[in-house]
Amino acid sequence: MDILSLMRGLSVENLAPVYLLHGEEPFLIERFVEALKAIAVSGPMGSFNYSRKKASEVTGAQVVAEVKSLPMMAARRLVIVDDVEKLRAADMEVLAAYLDGPVTEACLVLIGQKFDLRKGLFKKANGLKMVHRAEPLKDRESAAFVTRCAQQADISLGRGAAEAIADAVGTDCAALSDALERTGLFAGGDRVEPAHVEQVVTSVRRHSVFELVDALGQRQAPRAIRYLLELLANREEPIRINAMLARHIRQLLLVRIHRRAGMTDSDVAQSLGVSPFVANKLVSQSNGFSGPALETALQRLAQVDLQLKSCRRPGERVLEEALLDLCFPGQERAGITSMPSC
Repeated sequence: MDILSLMRGLSVENLAPVYLLHGEEPFLIERFVEALKAIAVSGPMGSFNYSRKKASEVTGAQVVAEVKSLPMMAARRLVIVDDVEKLRAADMEVLAAYLDGPVTEACLVLIGQKFDLRKGLFKKANGLKMVHRAEPLKDRESAAFVTRCAQQADISLGRGAAEAIADAVGTDCAALSDALERTGLFAGGDRVEPAHVEQVVTSVRRHSVFELVDALGQRQAPRAIRYLLELLANREEPIRINAMLARHIRQLLLVRIHRRAGMTDSDVAQSLGVSPFVANKLVSQSNGFSGPALETALQRLAQVDLQLKSCRRPGERVLEEALLDLCFPGQERAGITSMPSC
């Protein structure tokens, strides 16, 4: 199970005796540990029943002995071991044996970067459904993550605020949490609105995408390439950049559809789930494209997605060619009828 799903169902009634946590998002692991501490060892005797050590500081036998010690004037004991992959093979065997009959008066948490689920302790734990992974967020999950963090921090979010933070920051959990905390402080206890996000959170990501699409709308290829390089310099992956562009182009197409249906800018903002400021920018940008041009752009970006996932050519080159196709209508039509060879 992924750690986000695990956190959503965490309660004192369903605490497991053993958790093995690993993955690419250490922030999520630490958030889970904090939630676990609040549930498992809260109260005045909490510090007496909590232990956290690195694998280099303990043996398997010591860990098991501590876990099996009766908790001091509390319901359970919480024992955490970091860098568990660095334990000696003999120590891992001791822990693997413990999995056969873990005590219910304790909670053992083994944390690492990446577990080899084909071997020993990790294979056995995985078979017992004790292994949980901290996976990076997907774009569509960022706003929901911000909303959950706001609920835990008792921060009230206005309509579109979570989406505004997600749009500005991306999928980095620590950065999302930091942006939420800063906007919450800036709001001073009031509800966080998209306007607060616009004033507090620097949106290199959104800024660059807006400028890139502006350049496309004005058929200015050199500017478009420059903004592409800016995104790449900010360590955005080519597949993610293409997804951001496709999402933005879809929004522009929806704006044209909504405007033709007679919707106001405010209605457009509510329908798209964005702030009025972002909606105004989208409306302005949509005027630089015809409906067919936006549909053509989506087709071309769909081709780029396929190329990025199946070709060995550098992603930067694939994106550059697509931008040139979109800036120059003749090349744009050629790009749709025949994709560059992989």
